[in-house]
Amino acid sequence: MASALYCWRGETLYLNEDIQQNPSDSDFRLQRYRIENVITKNESWEGARIGCYGDALLSLTSTAESASITSLHVQRHSQPGVTTFMTASGKALQITVLEHILPEQRLFPFYSEVNSNDCFQAFCSKGIGLNIPEDEKPYHLQGKITHHAIRIAREFGIEPVKQSINWFDDTDATEDQIRMQMNGDNGYKKLVLEGAIAPPIIWCGTIPDPQVGCPSRFFLEEINNIAPAGTMAWCADEPSWNGIGNGMPVNKAVDRAIYVHTHAPSLIPMITTGTGVLAAIQAEAKAKGVNFPIIYCIVQNHDTPDLLAETTKGSYFSCMAQGCGGTPLRRTTFPVAVIEGDPINDFQSAITLAQRNHASFVLYYKITKNLITCWQPGGLYNCQDGGNGDGTAMYVNKETGLVMPSIRMMHWHIAQQRLEKLLLKERT
Repeated sequence: MASALYCWRGETLYLNEDIQQNPSDSDFRLQRYRIENVITKNESWEGARIGCYGDALLSLTSTAESASITSLHVQRHSQPGVTTFMTASGKALQITVLEHILPEQRLFPFYSEVNSNDCFQAFCSKGIGLNIPEDEKPYHLQGKITHHAIRIAREFGIEPVKQSINWFDDTDATEDQIRMQMNGDNGYKKLVLEGAIAPPIIWCGTIPDPQVGCPSRFFLEEINNIAPAGTMAWCADEPSWNGIGNGMPVNKAVDRAIYVHTHAPSLIPMITTGTGVLAAIQAEAKAKGVNFPIIYCIVQNHDTPDLLAETTKGSYFSCMAQGCGGTPLRRTTFPVAVIEGDPINDFQSAITLAQRNHASFVLYYKITKNLITCWQPGGLYNCQDGGNGDGTAMYVNKETGLVMPSIRMMHWHIAQQRLEKLLLKERT
């Protein structure tokens, strides 16, 4: 008896078995990835013996996240009907393509940083710490390497953020130089904005302005002309107030939002913050006469669901299973992103919990943090933020040096697609 699956056009299916007979037409696109054993030195949850979403915490000392990903993407132009494939074990697999079509733009976006320099240095090190002399590194390939990483992220439902930090860092750059960086083959427009699967998030905290620590006004003015509708400008990350938060002061965060709006009014300023600082930011904005919208993306790790219900727009999360500096923060109020996490109750819950708490998008801070050492023993352990794989949800192909997705990315995407099908039914 054949196994049966139902799917929408534009949906990606993740299969437990490899398909032996490849799709013979353009209605399907088949891809395979194999994730090797990840060797760890520390338990992410060591000492954090408190409640969690899934089973009791596992004792992990050697390996995790070793599996293969077989993805079958159903093209949007495919015709509804039944197609049968043979699996590697000789079983028949029937896929019924339904009339419904998932849109190209995500209905519930997932954002994360895909850092160009991380991807390039990992290409050189092959993820095992190979040391190539600086003058021998192929910097002319950095744009193509980054473009590949962006494509993989988008195929798994993630819209990258923060790419702007890797193309220009000169505060004295001329307008012509900015335009060249924006529009060249390896420039910002080509690599970051084209093909975006959700309104882009532009990082506005790296190229300093002498007054408020913002990107050059030339950059903002150029972005203002080419950014898609709904593009957000990430103005400040967790600003501080009255001893709460670890970023810039609240008044500076609001100054930055005003600066961005002045030079790029088509962008929507966005600030990530905990609920303990949210009221202070809103009061500062009111005092300074802000009459434009600011999107607030609330830190999910530290806040309980009832507080998250008060958010304006987004849900911001990282792992924090171990906590900054090693203080355990594992709670039942948020899922984690370490490789020991539970596929359903952690990875997929990161999406469903955010939507349940009235967010309209999710922001995970980074997926390329320790890419350079991903295959080294302990190379994924993030002692700063807390855990194995926190901030690193991609791997490096040892042969090509190019990035591959992780099992966590697969589960995030499964939950995202499942939620989007429900949202689309509600809207139609």
